[in-house]
Amino acid sequence: SGATVLPPRPNPTRVPREHHANVCPATVSPDGNPYGPDYAHRKTNGRASPGGTSLKDELLARMTPGTPDEFEDSLKPDPHVFMRRDEGLFPVNEATVMAGLQREGKTLALVGLATALRVGVSVGGLAPALPGLGTLFPTAEDTRAQMLRKIAACAHATELRNGKAAADAVRAGLIPLDLNDEVFSRTRALVETKNRQPQMGAIVELMCEAIEIAQPMHDVRFGTVNFETVSTFNDGDESNLTLRILADAARYVARHCGVASVLSHHLSQAAIPNIRELTFSSADIRGGTALVANVRQNIIAVNLGCDRFPHADKNVRTLLRRIVDDESPPTERGHKVVVLVPLDASKAALPPPIYLRQYLTPYGPALLPIPTPDVLAPLSWLEQVAYLRAASASTREAGQAAARDAVMREVIEAVRMLEGEGTPATANAVSKRCGHTSDWSLPHLNAAVVAHRLTSQKQAVPRCKRTVDVYSTPRDSSAREQSAEDSP
Repeated sequence: SGATVLPPRPNPTRVPREHHANVCPATVSPDGNPYGPDYAHRKTNGRASPGGTSLKDELLARMTPGTPDEFEDSLKPDPHVFMRRDEGLFPVNEATVMAGLQREGKTLALVGLATALRVGVSVGGLAPALPGLGTLFPTAEDTRAQMLRKIAACAHATELRNGKAAADAVRAGLIPLDLNDEVFSRTRALVETKNRQPQMGAIVELMCEAIEIAQPMHDVRFGTVNFETVSTFNDGDESNLTLRILADAARYVARHCGVASVLSHHLSQAAIPNIRELTFSSADIRGGTALVANVRQNIIAVNLGCDRFPHADKNVRTLLRRIVDDESPPTERGHKVVVLVPLDASKAALPPPIYLRQYLTPYGPALLPIPTPDVLAPLSWLEQVAYLRAASASTREAGQAAARDAVMREVIEAVRMLEGEGTPATANAVSKRCGHTSDWSLPHLNAAVVAHRLTSQKQAVPRCKRTVDVYSTPRDSSAREQSAEDSP
C-alpha cells in the first residue's frame, strides 16, 4: 500500500514535436518522458525475447522500409539538451565525455551548465530544449557536502543575476548522489570485474529504477546525469573492452531514463603542450579511442587563467582571455575564464565553444556561462584558433617593430650627441656611447640610413688607417624634422 506509483510511459515510437521548438511548451505532459522515446533495454538470454517470440522473428519484424511518418520525423534534428537549429550540446539518450586537465574546472563547469538548463539560459547561443529540467550528479569523488557547496555557489550567483526564484529552482533541481558511503563501496562502479572479466555493474539498473522513483518524489525531471568521474566509476583496467562497457553503461542510463549522460574524465599527460598551444584533439582524452569512439560527443575544458594566476603573456590562452575580458563588464574582468570546446559530434552539427566566467560567492567560486565575444561568435573553434594565431602574430610583429624602432631612436640620439661634441659618429663610437660592443650599432645605423633618418659618408678619422663610414643627421628640412622627432 505504501509503494510509489510510477507515471505512465509515453508512446515509445514517436518524439514529441514540441521538443524541437527550443522552448518549454505548456503542452508537454509533466508525467511523460520530456525527450520522447523510451529506450528501456532489458537483458535477454538464449534465443527467446521477453515477449516469447524468437529473436529471428524480432529481427524480421524490424527489417521494414521506412514509413511516410518516419520520413517526416526525419526532418527533425536529434534531441539535445541545448540546441540551435542543427547544432546540439549533450545528445539525449546518449553518452558524452567532458575531459580536462586536473583542476581545470570541469565539475564547476558542469554545475554551471546544469544551472543554465534549470533557469532556461542559453549557452554559447544554444537554447535549452526544455528549460526547467534538473540534473543528477552521481559522484564517487566529491562528497555530498562538497557538491552542495558548488551548487550553493551557483545558486547564489544566479540569484544576483536572475532573482531569488531562479536560485531556489537551482537548489531544488540540482541533486547530488554521493556514492562515497560505505554501503556503496562494492557496488558503486559502472564497470565491475568478475572472474577477471569486466561487466556492467549492478548499480546501473538500480540507479535507473531509483531515478524513475526520485523524479516524481522530488517534483523534478532530470535532463542530464553527470558522472564524477570516469576513474572512480571503473573497477577494471583501462582496456578497450572495459572502456567500451563503461560507455555502454552510461548510454544505458541515458536511454532508460531519457536523459543525457555526461562522463567527467581526465586528459593524458601528453596533452599538456597541446592545451598550452590550443592544438588539442579528442585523441588527448585519456583512454585512447576506446572511450571517445563509443560516445556521441567529446568536449574538452580549458582554463584560460585569471589575473591572479595568469598564463604567460605570450601564451595564446592569455590572448583569448583578454578578448573575452574586453567585452565583459569592468567588474568581471580579470576573473577566471573556462572555455568548453566540443570536438566532435555524431548526432548534430558541431556546436560552438562555450565560455564560462568565475564568480566569487560566500560558498566558494561558481562558473556560469557568459556570452561569446562578438568578434568570435560567428566563428567555429578552428576559426577562432586561426584568428588567435593571426592576432598573436600581428601583436608579435608589432612588438618587434616597436623594439627595432626604439633601438634606432637610441642610435640616432647617440649620433646627435657625438655631433654636438665634435666627435666623428662612427659605428664604434656610437656603440660605445650606447654601452655595447663595437659592432652592435652597425645594422641599426644602416637601417636608419635606409629610412633616410641618418646619412653616412666615408671619411678619414684619427687612429684609422683607412676611411670609415661616419654618420650624421640629415641636412634637408624634411629629414631634419624626422630626425628631430627621434630626440627625446
